[in-house]
Amino acid sequence: MPKYHAVCVNIKNFKFINRTISARRSDVVLHEYARYIERHMSENEIFARIAGDSFVGLVMDENIHKFLNKISNVKLYADKECRFIQINSRAGVYDVQIGDTVSDIMGYIDAALNVARELNEDHIFFEHSMMEKMLKGKEVSALFPVAIAKKQFEVFYQPKVNILNNELCGCEALVRWNRKGSIVPPMEFIPVLENEGTICQLDFYVFESVCETIRSWVDRGVRPVTVSVNFSRIHLKNPNVADEIFSIIDKYNIDTKYVEIELTEMSGYDNYENLSAFIKTMRDRGVHTSIDDFGTGYSSLNLLTDLDVDVVKLDKSYSIRLNNNEEKTKILIHNIVNMVHELGFKVIAEGVETEEQADFLRDIGCSTVQGYLFDKPLPLADFEQRLIGKVKYTV
Repeated sequence: MPKYHAVCVNIKNFKFINRTISARRSDVVLHEYARYIERHMSENEIFARIAGDSFVGLVMDENIHKFLNKISNVKLYADKECRFIQINSRAGVYDVQIGDTVSDIMGYIDAALNVARELNEDHIFFEHSMMEKMLKGKEVSALFPVAIAKKQFEVFYQPKVNILNNELCGCEALVRWNRKGSIVPPMEFIPVLENEGTICQLDFYVFESVCETIRSWVDRGVRPVTVSVNFSRIHLKNPNVADEIFSIIDKYNIDTKYVEIELTEMSGYDNYENLSAFIKTMRDRGVHTSIDDFGTGYSSLNLLTDLDVDVVKLDKSYSIRLNNNEEKTKILIHNIVNMVHELGFKVIAEGVETEEQADFLRDIGCSTVQGYLFDKPLPLADFEQRLIGKVKYTV
């Protein structure tokens, strides 16, 4: 009896070369994709569309790697005008065992697909530890509506420090989930909410909390610093996102100079038209924007040359690499900082944890940093003590 691998395939994106696809046409494309894959399978294998942009297949063991290579990047001939359609997918894969039920198999490939989605990998093979992670994810999804309604999410503030004078010069708002008296680590719920899109609701929850806090500072005579708030790139699919941001700013009647929109998960993002329009709208109304985790994706240079952001955040992995004291790393970081400055942007280094890292960054002209060397993310009351006391950090 032949051995099989079960595969769950999800389409990441598809587009006509140099042309977008209408919703009506996209359904036809998915049918053609399934037929194309089927033509490259043996008679003992199956591949079928189960819903939307999701497919399942049973592939013989000896063919699985060839199959995975085939599905990851497909180009279908369309017509003389559009020429080709490019389709990219991701997959969860499971080595089927004797005694597995259909329900078991579907659960396993779904769990592997979720991990592939989180890691942005073309395919991931199932491991049993993934089931526990998937179940926790489902629990997060189920509890999220109640948690946000009961305001179990709290906003913490991590200071940004000017290392030329060691003074507090801004902060980043970071969300924490206070569940039954204990703090749930962000990595246990943020990726889940990102995958299902509900992160947008949480982002606005945090943004409104920040605007309310800034209003409170102003009313009490406390001079605010600029607070950056994370917004997932998923928001850019919403044509009304800018209006929703401004409505909250107007609701609390705060000066736009006190808020900054920090765009996250931008590696690999290619819809520059939406992104550019959003950034321009923010700039026109006086709201600064920043790109998070710069240097983690091949799209990073395009982000700088094509977009008019205000701030670039150097990914914390560069600070970590400084610990090895490698000359090539120092040259790379030095040149990145110079390039960002020459393009007219501010640069912030995150993840700074040692005096040596801070000294190097100061020497190369990167004057703003955040990291545990100065402060961890703080509850509002603790951050206010830093703000009101005009704390001066010592390093």
